[in-house]
Amino acid sequence: MDYYNDSKSTSPDATETAIAAFDRPTRAAGLGSHGRLVAIVGGQDKGVSLTKCADRLAATCTLVICVGESGRAWTDALQAGARAGACRIVHEPGKLDGAVSLARKHAKPGGAVLFSPGAPSFDRYPNFARRGEHFIELVNALG
Repeated sequence: MDYYNDSKSTSPDATETAIAAFDRPTRAAGLGSHGRLVAIVGGQDKGVSLTKCADRLAATCTLVICVGESGRAWTDALQAGARAGACRIVHEPGKLDGAVSLARKHAKPGGAVLFSPGAPSFDRYPNFARRGEHFIELVNALG
């Protein structure tokens, strides 16, 4: 299983761009739409629209884990989407470590876990770089 750290994604538009890379089979190890992609999203809630990005996540991922201050908003946007039934949605109100563990548990063999928050990091971290370092530490600790 591959893990991708896109902690620099601090807006829904940036997350859409990351998801688009996995929505094309030739671009991301053949994962393709509804492939084996698990996404972790969420961070500081800035009150921006998540609808378009949530639709893209639901169309591409098998599981989306929503964390942080904006986790509930992400969950609501995903559940409101017309294609929400095609992917599983989990609101993990705990910290990033719970989300990484859950992603590993549910990711399929040959799949990928994408950490692309689509939100600023300031709800729990001083900056996106530290958030990304924490993600890498958690992935490395999985063994």
